[in-house]
This record gives sequence, C-alpha cells and structure tokens, in this order.
Amino acid sequence: MRENRVYLSVVAIVLSFLLVLSALATERVWQAPELQKHPLTGTIYDLRTQAFITSDDLQEFLKRSDYVLIGEKHDNPDHHQLEQEIISASMAETAGSVVFEMLSEDQQGLIKQLQPTDSPEVLKDKLKWNERSWPWADYGKLIHATLRHGGKVISGNLSTVTLQHLYKTSDKQRFTKEQQETINHIDHTVKEALLEQIYQGHCRMTEKDRLSGMLTIQLARDAMMAWQMANSPHKPVVLVAGATHSRKDLGVPLHLKQLTKNSSTITTLLLVEVQESLSQPQDYVTQDQADYIWFTPKQVSVDYCANFKRSHA
Repeated sequence: MRENRVYLSVVAIVLSFLLVLSALATERVWQAPELQKHPLTGTIYDLRTQAFITSDDLQEFLKRSDYVLIGEKHDNPDHHQLEQEIISASMAETAGSVVFEMLSEDQQGLIKQLQPTDSPEVLKDKLKWNERSWPWADYGKLIHATLRHGGKVISGNLSTVTLQHLYKTSDKQRFTKEQQETINHIDHTVKEALLEQIYQGHCRMTEKDRLSGMLTIQLARDAMMAWQMANSPHKPVVLVAGATHSRKDLGVPLHLKQLTKNSSTITTLLLVEVQESLSQPQDYVTQDQADYIWFTPKQVSVDYCANFKRSHA
C-alpha cells in the first residue's frame, strides 16, 4: 500500500510539472514592456455581462456580429498582434473585409492590385505605403493576414487633399448625401466631447474655438469609415482604427447605426493599456463606450506634450 501511495505521489508531481510547462508554453509573450504583471493584463472583460471571458469566448461573440470595430493605441505592438489574431479568426469561416483607418481613399485603386500570394514587401510597394504616418511593421501583417484568408482590404480614411480642404473650409460637399446626414445628426454633446479630446490632444495649447477644423475632420473621418463599412458586401466587416474612432459613444458606431438603420449587429472591442493605479475593468471603460475590453501591457510612456511644447517654444 505504501509503495502505491509513493507511486501515486510521484505521478501527481510529474503531472503537475507537465501542466506548469504546458501553461508556460501557451502563455502569451507580450511586447510592450510596462506592467506585464498587472492583474488585468491579458484579461478580457465583457461589459454587457460584467464578467471576464476567454479569448475563445470573445472570438465566438465577434463571429456573430456583422460589424466589429477594434479600437487600438497606435504605438502598442501587442494591439497589432491581437488584431491579427482577431482578423484571422473572423475570416476562418467566412472571408469578410477589413476597413483600415491607415489606408486613404486615394489608395483604393492600388488596393485592387493586391494579391493573396503577395509577400508583405510586395504589398508595401504596391500600396505606396506612408511609413512616416503608419509603420509598416505594425500594419503590414494585418493586411497580409486579411488577404491570405481571402478577405477584402478597404480604405477607411479620407485623402490628404480632402482633409486639407475640410480643415480650411469645413465644406462637406465632397461627401455623399448619406455621409453628410450622419454628420448632421451627431448630437451636440458628442461634438463637445470630441472637441475636448482634440483640445487635450493638442496639449491645451490651442484655444478650442480655433480647433473647429479639426473637429470637422474627426467627424468626417468617422463618417467615411462608417460609410465604407456599411457599403462593403463582404461580411463580417472589421474596422481597425484608433480607440476614439471605435467608441460607441463618440465615433464610427454612431454613424454606422444610422447607415444600417439599426438592423445589423455592431460590436466594439477596445484594446486598452493597463494603468498601475487602476485594478477594476469599470475604472477604464463603460458599457456606453464599448462591448468588450482586452487589457494589455503598457508601451513605454512618451510625454508628447513636453515634446510638443518644446517644439513650439
């Protein structure tokens, strides 16, 4: 009997060791260096049910949506890795489409030349990629994954010429009737909230009444992305954009709901960096802003305002 107990103990130890090794082997390797051990790092929170879920659960929920909006922090490499996983999973059963904030309308003709067999380097050349604005290392893999799974790549942004025109004149005549209508129906409180974000983004160094052109551009870009999503015949449609663009209470969803007449399922996932002083999911995002949060480590902090102020001193 004693020998049996010893044998069983040894087996239990070996199994426990194997389980630990298995867990370590499947543990995600994060790239952003700060707060990797934060208790929320890597967790996914369902704001509708107020519960944590697994990545498999999330993928199943996203597959049920006609439109999935992913809100990222542009300089966090983990956000791009998660986006690649989401795109690959969403295209596994049905090849849909992905709208990229990083591609402008004047690149749509170039997009038509892309082939699923093209290497990332060939794709970059064909798109005449703007490396200064959007590092190819961040977004090339997403475009490549979309095409490799049979999906369609769609531009989401306005051209530089249109943006410059809007900034100077606030003239919306370059838009379709539907795009103009979605902008006109955005509530005043939403515009005030967006203006405050733009003001903070300019380090509070420019008076708000001088930022009206930037507000026009923000609304116009949201309207454009929503229009591209609503008019894609290839479902599901995924949007890759900055967090504010993807927010339910401020961005593209407000325009998309108008264009789809609330007849489609629209889901927002925000990829959010953890903060040292915040330990509860509700401290970061509310249900009015998103449906799901996926928490990641924090990229190295850069004081953009300090740099901005030095350059304007």
